[in-house]
Amino acid sequence: MIEYWKSAPYLLNFMKGYVLKKNFEKMMENPTEGSLDALRKYLPCLIAEESIRDFLPLEPGNPRLRRLIDTTVDHGQWKLLWMPPSLPYYKSSEVFSFDESPTKSLVFSAWNVVPDAIASICSYESERRMVRSSNKVVEYSELHRAVRQFLRFPVVDSKPAGMSSLILHYPSPSLAASVDPFQMALDWRKDGLPEAGDVLGLIREKLASVIERLGVYAEDSVRHDLSWHWAVFAKMDMDTGFKEKLFRWCSLKRGGWKEIGTGSGRDGEGFPEHVDLFASAFSSDFTLGSMPADLLEIVSEIVLGSPTICAARALHRIAPSLSWDDPALLSAAATVANGFRSLFNNPDSQLLIRHLHGQDIPLWRATLHYAIDGNLQAVLDEYAHVLKESLGLFDHADSEVVKTVAASMHDSLSLRMSSIAVDQLGINGGKVTKDSFRMRCRFALRFADLVGEKDSDIVRAGTVREAFNSPFRPFVLASTSIGQEGLDFHTYCHEIWHWNFEDGPNPSKVRRVIPMLPFSREQSVLERLKKSLALYRLAFGQPRQEELLEILGGSEPEYENFKISLQP
Repeated sequence: MIEYWKSAPYLLNFMKGYVLKKNFEKMMENPTEGSLDALRKYLPCLIAEESIRDFLPLEPGNPRLRRLIDTTVDHGQWKLLWMPPSLPYYKSSEVFSFDESPTKSLVFSAWNVVPDAIASICSYESERRMVRSSNKVVEYSELHRAVRQFLRFPVVDSKPAGMSSLILHYPSPSLAASVDPFQMALDWRKDGLPEAGDVLGLIREKLASVIERLGVYAEDSVRHDLSWHWAVFAKMDMDTGFKEKLFRWCSLKRGGWKEIGTGSGRDGEGFPEHVDLFASAFSSDFTLGSMPADLLEIVSEIVLGSPTICAARALHRIAPSLSWDDPALLSAAATVANGFRSLFNNPDSQLLIRHLHGQDIPLWRATLHYAIDGNLQAVLDEYAHVLKESLGLFDHADSEVVKTVAASMHDSLSLRMSSIAVDQLGINGGKVTKDSFRMRCRFALRFADLVGEKDSDIVRAGTVREAFNSPFRPFVLASTSIGQEGLDFHTYCHEIWHWNFEDGPNPSKVRRVIPMLPFSREQSVLERLKKSLALYRLAFGQPRQEELLEILGGSEPEYENFKISLQP
């Protein structure tokens, strides 16, 4: 029982198939009054659906899990939709700034109950904070119905009414080519990293003359034309000679922008009508009124923070032979945009962004601010570079490279939420009852084939691994020994938690966290593990000197026998 207690909290909630759970259930078929009294006493120590329903705080209930939550959720990772880049192009906001670079966490346990408990409780605590930060009153099971998707394409009275969403999905060649935050960072490197506001200021200076050629700003007394907020991108691409391929790409029913955007499910309904309206702006007959005063500011934010434009730059960087208006590059960038649509349409993502950027601006624009704060261009540049290598695409045509990399990005971004069944015990009329409810998992996942929010949905273990090897969620992956069979989890993870010890070393070059209780028998197991690990590294010529000295016992005479002298 002590090993169970050290491994996971809320055992009767999460145990599946354990002899202990089976014996308990058998005993409760005909419970004695004493066993009922004991169960009544400890029922408040189990997870109750009522508490989850109201997003009440959930005590970790276990020292190991408490420390894991402390170093991940409590450390500020609940505010992140992606890991900060290793090399930012400008200073990140406070949300993405850490004294020590955050990392994903990989947990290995010998107990099958541990991954379910970790995935459920860590994900719940992250989601609870995202929801509560907005002060929105909503029940756990009603979250997806209470917070509607905002990146949609409704058609009202036969007219597209979601053009602000469309501009976040348009990979403007002229804007992607004319502004490169990476080059700006290089130009600024003598003075250190610039502020995001300084970068936006330079972009505004660069684009001001281009936009002024296209029209006239409205005077205070003149009503402006809000269609400029989306039509300006078509006009700018026409002005720089990108019209022909773009118009064809927008007009195709198959193989073009319409098919990519519509293929995203229900949130893609109405997408073709919006693309048709956008394509009409390429015509010289498409006339506009006066420009709104905030046009240059909005365009600058889209240049720096639009997921689609950032994706176009990142993909072009790994496929430089493609022109900026090559249909393969345009379609790949739009595919990545569909993944971000799934990410930002999650209700907890929306509530988080609202909390961080207030109610004074539209949500689509607050999303741009979040992307800018998080150095999204640097994130996607690094991710694209990693994927080209990990997917083995160096000898492939550039058109195939961007298609494959974009598909992998999309799959990681749009990973379905999984859910874990949680048993709930109760007492009714002298009988023990057992019901179940489901807890969503996204911040943390179990490494296995997972059940989605709908029981018919299956999230494959391979897809989970690819998502964990991306900068996006999940940030914690919990596994039994199945996850140790030669699989690489360390693209964005530099922290391994040995939850329970198993025989054999794990020679990964990462920081290892062992939440061991003092005076437990695991102390002796740890010593054996360290010895085998150090000897393994020694055999491969990669010793850690301090561990080798501990094996030798710190004895000076014995140490001298193994010492290699480098004296001349």
